[in-house]
Amino acid sequence: MKTPLVTNDSMWFEVQRELYQKLNITPGDNIKVPDVFMKEAEELMTRDTAAYKAVQEKVNKSDTEWINSILLTGTLSDKLSAHVLLVQESPVHNLSSVNTLLSLAAKNEKRVALSSCDSLRQLWISSLLPERKLKPLGEYYTGLKSLKSSQDKDRAIILALFEHKIRNSYLGFIHLVRVSG
Repeated sequence: MKTPLVTNDSMWFEVQRELYQKLNITPGDNIKVPDVFMKEAEELMTRDTAAYKAVQEKVNKSDTEWINSILLTGTLSDKLSAHVLLVQESPVHNLSSVNTLLSLAAKNEKRVALSSCDSLRQLWISSLLPERKLKPLGEYYTGLKSLKSSQDKDRAIILALFEHKIRNSYLGFIHLVRVSG
């Protein structure tokens, strides 16, 4: 069984900071990321997420089954809690839960939207936002493309893509709050 490259033993941005210091990656100008690189980054993230989920299903089989059953048949409150738990457990590998919460927050049904917004607010504060501005992938591209192929390079690419995606999700959340508020 393949193990994920990105571990969840500390906050994603702490892992990223330590890795980028080790690899001497610093943000630069925000340039357009070539489609080939973006596709490679997406594939790396997809493979790493699949490896993470495979390990979770094997190691924590009963917990995984329980959460999956809640996501399928639970009440709204239970489903929101399950998504929050998944994101807190491993934000990089459970980005789909953030996207689900964003979709629910955009619903016209006020109770669903407010509950989802509250769950997201908690996640932004507790698990997702570093104490610095989130950066787009383009700011890391030059530093990432110059690295020799390695697990550390792959890990760095996954974390840069995650930051890029979480930045876009956060901007979407802010827009949603402004429009609905």
